Amino acid sequence: AGAGAAAAATSSRSISPVPGGPPSSNPALLARAFASSAPVPTAGTPYLQSGRLANPATGGPAGLNKTLLRKMDQVLKELKAPERPVPTKRCCDLYDAVRTGALTLIALQKMAMRRESDANVLRNRLSRQTGGKSDLLKRARATAAAAVTSA
Repeated sequence: AGAGAAAAATSSRSISPVPGGPPSSNPALLARAFASSAPVPTAGTPYLQSGRLANPATGGPAGLNKTLLRKMDQVLKELKAPERPVPTKRCCDLYDAVRTGALTLIALQKMAMRRESDANVLRNRLSRQTGGKSDLLKRARATAAAAVTSA
């Protein structure tokens, strides 16, 4: 029972994929993409951790492309993350986590922009249909203004 409770606690704390979101917002796919570009250790053959610092391969189920990787590099520069950190296991693990988080952030920002534009289209359509005199429209504008001021 203790192992099951520990597994449940761990899974509840993990990042959930965004339903209907782009594949790059799914942490499992991103982890697989980063693992696919890392060197594969074999028994008796050492490998360098620095091989893990390379960007993941483009394409595949994670939906990574060159533009997305460039945006990820821009986010890393904004965070002042080193381009080539010291290639120890701990540093490489943290660097992968930061890069995965940056890709997730970019995907979520893109989804938020799309949702905002959809809301604006619906708001404009409602305004045209009601001539701008709807109580629903006034409430929607007040809610949008409150969301902007609180953010």
